[in-house]
Amino acid sequence: YTIRTNPSHSGTPSTRTLTTSPAKCRERTVKDWSSDWSRGGQLIPLSEMHGEDACPVLQYYYSGFLALQTLIDYIKIKVDTGSAIPPPRIDLRQFPKRQHTGDWLVIFRVIMPMYMVMTLSQFITYLLMFVVGEKEKKIREGMRIMGLKDSVYWGSWFLIYAVFVTILSFVSTVLLFTLKVFQHSSYILIFLLMLLFGFTIITFAFMLTPFFDRARTAGILGSFAVNLMSGLYFIQVFVSNADSLAFWFVSLISSSCYALAMDKVRWTVQNILMDDD
Repeated sequence: YTIRTNPSHSGTPSTRTLTTSPAKCRERTVKDWSSDWSRGGQLIPLSEMHGEDACPVLQYYYSGFLALQTLIDYIKIKVDTGSAIPPPRIDLRQFPKRQHTGDWLVIFRVIMPMYMVMTLSQFITYLLMFVVGEKEKKIREGMRIMGLKDSVYWGSWFLIYAVFVTILSFVSTVLLFTLKVFQHSSYILIFLLMLLFGFTIITFAFMLTPFFDRARTAGILGSFAVNLMSGLYFIQVFVSNADSLAFWFVSLISSSCYALAMDKVRWTVQNILMDDD
C-alpha cells in the first residue's frame, strides 16, 4: 500500500542523503541547546522550509510523517493497555554538541590540496620557459621554414612532459599510500587523477604560450596562475550546497577541480576513520 500525504506540504528528506551541512540545522539565534529545535523556541515557519538552507530534519514534521507515526504509536499503546491515555506531545530537540576546535585534520585539509597542486604543477615553469624561449629566439620559425608541422612540434613537447608527468604521478601515488595518507582509497583512481591533471597542465601551458614573448616572464606567471586558480577550491567554505552551480563552474578549471577532488578524497578517508573509531 501507499501512504499519501498532502502534496502541497514538504515531503520527507531523501533516504539517499545521509548527512547535511551543519549550518542548516545548527545556526540559531538562541544558544540554549535544551530549547526546541527552532529559532527562539518556535519551529521554523513552513514558508521557509522550501529554502535551500532549511534543515531537512524538520521535513518529517511538516510532511505529516511525524503525525502519522505518533498516531500509530498512540493507537498501539491504547489498544495494548486498554486504558485512555492523553495524546502525546511532540517536541523537536537537538542533541547537545560540544564546541568544536579545529585539530590537525583541519590544517591538513587546507594545506594538502594546495600542496598537491603545487607539487604537480612545478614543471609548467620549465615547459613555458623552453617553449617560449624557442619562440623568443626564433627557433620555432626556423623549424617551420624547414618543414616542421605544428602537430609534430606540439606533440613532441606533449610526449616529453607526459613521460615526466607519468613518472611523477606514479612516485607521488606510491608515497601517498606508503605514508598512509590515503589508506581507504583506490590507488588506481588516485594515480589517474594525478595523471590527468598533469596532462591538463601541459595543455594549459600550451595555451599560455601565445601571450608571452619572454621565457622568464612566462615561467613565473604560468606557475603563479595555476596556483592562484587552485585557491578557488576554498569556495566550498562559503557554499554549503554541493549541487550549487558555483562548484560546476569552478570544476571547469583543472587546478581548482583537482584541489576539490583531493579534498573530497581526504574528507572521505576522514569520515571512514571516524566511523571506525
